Amino acid sequence: MRNKGLIIIDGPDATGKTTLAAKLCQICPGSQYVHLTYDEDLNMYAYQLGILKQAIIDSNTRIVVIDRLWISENIYAGIYRGGSSKEFNEHIMDLLAQQAKALYIIAIPNSVKSGMKNHKKAQKLRDEMYGDIAQVCKRYRDFWFGQTNGLSLWGDTLTDRYIRSGGFQSRSDAIGYSIEDHGGTVEAFAFKALRILETIRGEYG
Repeated sequence: MRNKGLIIIDGPDATGKTTLAAKLCQICPGSQYVHLTYDEDLNMYAYQLGILKQAIIDSNTRIVVIDRLWISENIYAGIYRGGSSKEFNEHIMDLLAQQAKALYIIAIPNSVKSGMKNHKKAQKLRDEMYGDIAQVCKRYRDFWFGQTNGLSLWGDTLTDRYIRSGGFQSRSDAIGYSIEDHGGTVEAFAFKALRILETIRGEYG
């Protein structure tokens, strides 16, 4: 297996992203893990774009796993902060990811209820930035599966456009991950993801 390429993992809190990222890095010695977060003192676009550009360079020689990127910013900002700044351009970041032949892994709870349950469990073990993520879980599920009801409630971010057009699941460079379905076989899922990444990059053997 060729240990190089870019993987972007996104999804609500407490959906197994960090565990999956750790397994991917364990399988691929010399890999790099980058966890992005929100900071009100940061220019989020410059912050994310800078990390993505460096990750793309590094991914030519190793596996780079980014935990959260523009999808998180679109969804969390839309729910908790009234939206991202006008200069935030997720379209550019997605275009760069596609040009780099990255693989997106979207961690989606099987239901809003199960997502909230997992989040409450996580809150007992560590500090979580948000207390209630019901809307976050719903928005991620809509983003992945698509949703045609209540279009007027959404804006014009890239995630909103995917919600209206059938969901991110239609992308050939994206796969879904469920902690409920894959949490017990995370290593097998990680190997599957790496094989898909090889296919996207056109690398075999």
